[in-house]
Amino acid sequence: MSNIKDNARIENERFWSYIDIKEEDECWLWKGGITTNGYGQFRIGNKKVRPHRVVLEMNVGKLKDGEQALHHCDIKLCCNPYHIYKGTCDDNMKDKVAKNRQARGETHGNSKLTEDDVRYIRQLISDGYNNNEISSILNIDFSTVWRIKRGDTWGWLDA
Repeated sequence: MSNIKDNARIENERFWSYIDIKEEDECWLWKGGITTNGYGQFRIGNKKVRPHRVVLEMNVGKLKDGEQALHHCDIKLCCNPYHIYKGTCDDNMKDKVAKNRQARGETHGNSKLTEDDVRYIRQLISDGYNNNEISSILNIDFSTVWRIKRGDTWGWLDA
């Protein structure tokens, strides 16, 4: 039995050795392995885990299906238990929008238009061109022009 406890203690010490512990209000950055999307990664036995999730589970218990470890600080490598909270994917999406981290416009991976393109489309609209004419001029779909005109897309962009 003592061998199991010793192994658990060693594993716990190894885990915490990868975290740069600072003051309570500062981020405690993970110094170990990092995934391709920028999160920390730690191996416990044969399983790869996210360190910020391990820290949260140490403090609040095992997360249920659909629950995630979210960051107040928005720093992917942060393992400070005061910066990590339990939430859902929906909570994470709402947080992204509230903090203006949601990709939009040119920063969105599917965007084919630039901000200048949209300003030009709006200028053509104000000059009296119809949606078909604009879509032909710019070689874009009619519905793209229509959605910009209605403000369904790019509504946040100032003219």
